Amino acid sequence: MPSDSTILHEIGFSQVSQGAFLHSPSEQVSLPEKANPTHPTPDVIIICVWGFAHAKHIAKYIAGHQSLYPNAKILLIYNSVANMMWKSDSSQMQWFQPAAAVLRGCIDSTPDLKVLVHLFSNTGSHSAVQLAEACEKSDPPFEMPVTSIIFDSCPSMPIFGPMANALALGSPSKNIVITTMVRAVAYGIIGLSLALEKAGLTTHVATKLYAQLNSISGGFLTRRISAGEQVALCPVSRTYIYGPDDDMIPVDQVIQHANIAIANMSACGVADASNYVKMEKFVGSPHVNHVRFEKERYWRIIEETWQRSVTYTT
Repeated sequence: MPSDSTILHEIGFSQVSQGAFLHSPSEQVSLPEKANPTHPTPDVIIICVWGFAHAKHIAKYIAGHQSLYPNAKILLIYNSVANMMWKSDSSQMQWFQPAAAVLRGCIDSTPDLKVLVHLFSNTGSHSAVQLAEACEKSDPPFEMPVTSIIFDSCPSMPIFGPMANALALGSPSKNIVITTMVRAVAYGIIGLSLALEKAGLTTHVATKLYAQLNSISGGFLTRRISAGEQVALCPVSRTYIYGPDDDMIPVDQVIQHANIAIANMSACGVADASNYVKMEKFVGSPHVNHVRFEKERYWRIIEETWQRSVTYTT
């Protein structure tokens, strides 16, 4: 079976680092007149994948984005268990800095860079938060450009059962004994991490990402655009794709995050903030697999989310 890097190379991606791959269109595609967009399309699409994601599963999302936005670069971000569980923020920067450098290069060539961010699960959410931090710690520092965000099966605060189950999914073995042992280790790791946070010794990664993705001071809620000689503050349109059959991310956690986003966006001065924070419930589809059950609806949601961001007027 070919490796993930081999599969990605075969579909035109180059490896930037251990955790990042980049696809740059070889030439600009002329869209048919009827499909010619009346609004700007993304310059870059950042896909932050879920934990233990394989290229063969990610490929359908890559193909979907390329169908909608064939002229966009795609920056694919993987994450690791070490980053999620025990590495410090500073030690993680080596993992995310190469992707930040790619974004810096894109900004240098396209100052008004328009970026669609597609997050999967808490692992992908963590990737986005750490990538933003890597941008801020670059030399010179810069804010990660975000125009629009899709939250697929995320985010959630740290909850023991779902997190332990997610970590146990990393076991490649079908042997019930090995799987049981892996699950026991996963439960121990998650239990320890939650105990350390409860004792006030550390902040759990899920707690951090849940807060940072709604931070008023970050770039995930609002963005700045030039309007003549003035700088306007615009909302970063977002949509949460979630469902009651997702056994990893509780519905109430997603709803709560969306409500906080509306409140914080309003506090930033965005009028009618609820117009830029949408929730789309998918019934019957599991964690990070909603697209398989309602493909047309899924991609329509992504298009509409993008259009809400680029059509905003102050």
